[in-house]
Amino acid sequence: MQSKELRIGNLVKHLDYNLKVLKIGFTKIWTEDGLKPYDEIQPVELTEEILLINCRFKKSPHDIRFKTLNSIKLKTTEKGFKFNYGESIIYIKYVHQLQNLYFALTGEELTIKNETL
Repeated sequence: MQSKELRIGNLVKHLDYNLKVLKIGFTKIWTEDGLKPYDEIQPVELTEEILLINCRFKKSPHDIRFKTLNSIKLKTTEKGFKFNYGESIIYIKYVHQLQNLYFALTGEELTIKNETL
């Protein structure tokens, strides 16, 4: 992962643990579990279970929608969760991408229940 992909509050994986980013540096990030070099962290894969249970989305026959913000509609594809924004299409594969998208659209942090997932 690279620093330009992350924001404070994003979830990342180190070994078998999901950790919240507390501070971002050029070569390392600070997490709840201490300092981690970028080459030791991985993104947390976004799953339908995380969307529905941890992120308050709900499933409809056609897509998965954020409960209180119907403008965030995701469709499951082989490339990840597809999000249409105007004429742009964004594929979201990781939790930090969803967190960043939500923040860009709302100006608020996405609340994730049980951040250890």
